[in-house]
Amino acid sequence: MKRVICFLLALLIFSINNSLAQIPRVINYQGVLLGSNEQPVSEANYKMTFSVYREDGTQLWTEVHDPVFIAGGTFDVQLGIIQPLDLPFNEAYFLGIKVGNDPELQPRMLLTSAAYAIRADDSNQLSGYSVSPTPQPNKLLPLDNNGKFPAGVLSNGVSSGDYLRKNAPDTSRGTSTSPMLLVSNLGDGNGVNARSTDGIGLEGRSTANDGISGWTGSSGKSGIMGYSTEGKGVTGRSDKDDGVVGWTGATDKSGVFGHSTDGLGVTGRSAKSGVYGYSTSSSNEHAGVYGFSENANGVRGRSTNDIGVNGGSVNNNGIVGWTGTSQSGAYSGVLGWSVNGTGVRGTSDNYIGVQASTKSNNHAAIAAGNEGAGPGIYIQGGSGGIAAVFRGNVRVQSLSTQATIIELGEGLDYAEGFYLSENSNVSPGAVVVIDSENPGKLTISDKAYDPKVAGIVAGGKGLGSGVRLGVDQFDCDVALAGRVYCNVDASYGEIIPGDLLTTSPTPGHAMVVKNQKNAKGAILGKAMEGLAQGQKGQILVLVTLQ
Repeated sequence: MKRVICFLLALLIFSINNSLAQIPRVINYQGVLLGSNEQPVSEANYKMTFSVYREDGTQLWTEVHDPVFIAGGTFDVQLGIIQPLDLPFNEAYFLGIKVGNDPELQPRMLLTSAAYAIRADDSNQLSGYSVSPTPQPNKLLPLDNNGKFPAGVLSNGVSSGDYLRKNAPDTSRGTSTSPMLLVSNLGDGNGVNARSTDGIGLEGRSTANDGISGWTGSSGKSGIMGYSTEGKGVTGRSDKDDGVVGWTGATDKSGVFGHSTDGLGVTGRSAKSGVYGYSTSSSNEHAGVYGFSENANGVRGRSTNDIGVNGGSVNNNGIVGWTGTSQSGAYSGVLGWSVNGTGVRGTSDNYIGVQASTKSNNHAAIAAGNEGAGPGIYIQGGSGGIAAVFRGNVRVQSLSTQATIIELGEGLDYAEGFYLSENSNVSPGAVVVIDSENPGKLTISDKAYDPKVAGIVAGGKGLGSGVRLGVDQFDCDVALAGRVYCNVDASYGEIIPGDLLTTSPTPGHAMVVKNQKNAKGAILGKAMEGLAQGQKGQILVLVTLQ
């Protein structure tokens, strides 16, 4: 049976210099290997396995040395040279030795204090800094058994709050107003850099104040900056208050500023308001929420069951949208979208719910369209019964050709569009009759008491029509009722207001009725102005065909 006689056990090899080189954690082990005859084994190369165990037999470390040259029974090895000896040496360890394939030699040998120089070295120095029981430059302060600086150190010029906790909070110093841990870096590096593989890199909690507070004196940096390559840069959450609050005292800056090169600058999601912005400013230049994007949406709101974007203001605009895109009609200052609800909704208690304006000469302030079968615009009147009020002309166009079907204007007559015969050349105020040779067309009048009289061409003296049907689809608009300026020839008799008018031999002109029998069915209307005997001109006529 083999056994080992130990000559020199656990000589720790140190290699320290001023460059703070790492200490090799290696044990130099020497011994004599005896055979079963209690004589040194033969001179040769041997395979030897060394293992370290706890007192209960748990194996903590092992490495194989092959070959180990033994002469005169003596061998010399360095433990930890093959497999790092990264044990803390803070308890009793036992060394086991196995030669070749033989069973491990018994009994295992207790590692004596020389090996624990590794632990002593770690306790006295860290990265080249020595431990000092009193505060000194470039010295480390030891912690007591409670995980904090000893009272003697704290009373020697160190603030009573500047201490480290190892496990449970120290309630005896729970009311300290000084920082529990103050880390300062006077160079270019970080004051504190916290990292985690699976957990939280840095967590701050407080029962009565901010969990984490960040401050910077640089105009180009952030008080707190969050960065992530895969996840969220900064996440704010609260069960009873705002998840993220941004505030600024600058007149030209934002309380919360979101920027993105390819994605969304700011995204808000909530069972209530996704993003809520509030501003007390009365200036149009300041907003509760301000979104800007060069190529995408400045602000985008989306909701499954509620309002995507909700803007309100006490004294100013609830929502302001602006776009500077050169692609006309491609993008909107404010865009609202909904699957089953309202795309954009505006409401006001005392003023206009939704207001739109444009300076364009070709486009409307409000454009509404329905790609389905429903109406493009639905308007419901209030208790007064008025559904809509228009200032200016109102035009209705064809859905297929975009031609004007009806127009409501500031004029005084009711006019319809008609085609004229090819040889007709009429101007506003001309009297026209039905062309018997061209069904559906009109022609200029040229005889007295013509029962085919149709009306007066609208637009005389620049007076527009109140109602126009078939606008821009026909040769001219003919006033069939209402007030319109008409060409009149008083050569056939003086005209005074109230006189009945009929067609005259003068082409396109009316005259006063002198023969009631001949005028039956040829009445054009009543004169509302007079015209002296022998004169020609345009007077205002009330069209009453009969």
